[in-house]
Amino acid sequence: MSQLLIKLIIVLFFSELSSKEILLSCSITAEIENYEEAKKKIYQEKKLIIYYDIEKSWINDIKRKDWILKYKDDFNKIETTFTNSKKKIYFKYETFFSSEKKNIESDFYLTLEKINGYMRFVKNYYNFNDEVIFVSEVRGICK
Repeated sequence: MSQLLIKLIIVLFFSELSSKEILLSCSITAEIENYEEAKKKIYQEKKLIIYYDIEKSWINDIKRKDWILKYKDDFNKIETTFTNSKKKIYFKYETFFSSEKKNIESDFYLTLEKINGYMRFVKNYYNFNDEVIFVSEVRGICK
């Protein structure tokens, strides 16, 4: 089983080399923590970079190949969803506490409207009872 996982990681990593990744520069208009305006602004002076690759069904604030390397030991605990419609792009990944995927540890979702570049990126963190314990959200305009 572990040899299969290693082969999968190698294939995914090298397939990244031929990928056509687009960098989006996002000006953040709102930073929210636990449904309130964040006191500490991370993006007040800098932009958020989003990596978009339609061929790899990927849009996130981390490159796909870097994400694969970072989470290579957790693939059996992660589910991803990518939807590309005429009006928007939606990407979500959920991390579970175990490979049985009964209790969610975190979920991150990003939506990007194609017409105006409006972006919303939400990260939810859960306890063992599937209750949200922390929410982080940024909104902005990407070009």
